[in-house]
Amino acid sequence: ARTISANGVCPAFAHTRRQLFNMYHERYLSECERLSDEASAKDGAAFKMMPFECSSNGMSGTFGWAKIKARLLKLHESLRAEIETWRRQGAEQTRLLRASHDASVNSCVHYLLQQEERIKREIPEGASIGADPANACV
Repeated sequence: ARTISANGVCPAFAHTRRQLFNMYHERYLSECERLSDEASAKDGAAFKMMPFECSSNGMSGTFGWAKIKARLLKLHESLRAEIETWRRQGAEQTRLLRASHDASVNSCVHYLLQQEERIKREIPEGASIGADPANACV
C-alpha cells in the first residue's frame, strides 16, 4: 500500500517540496505582484471563460492574489521556523559531540562527520566545502 498524506501528496517527496518552495518563494511573490497589476486579473476580478469551456465545465471564481500572497508568506514563515529548529538541534548535537557525550548524539551526526572527512580528502578543484564548525548539521 502506498502512503498518501491527507492532501493526496506522497510524503516521500516532502523534503523536495520544501526545497523547491524555498527556492522559488521570491518568484511566487513577484508573480503575485505582477499578476495582481494586470487589468484582466485584478484581485476580485472574475475568471474569464476560455474558448474550450462552456457553462457546464467552466472554472468559475475570482482572482485572490492577496489571499495567495498571505498563504505564501505564512508557508515561508513556517518553513523558516522549521529550519531554525533544525539549526538549533544541530548546534546542540555538535555541542554534545564536542563534550564527548556520544551516547546523546544522533547517529546521523556521526554519519555527517564521516562524510565531511571524506569530502576533505576528495575536494573538487576550486571548491570550498565543509560544515560549520559550530554546527555539524549545517
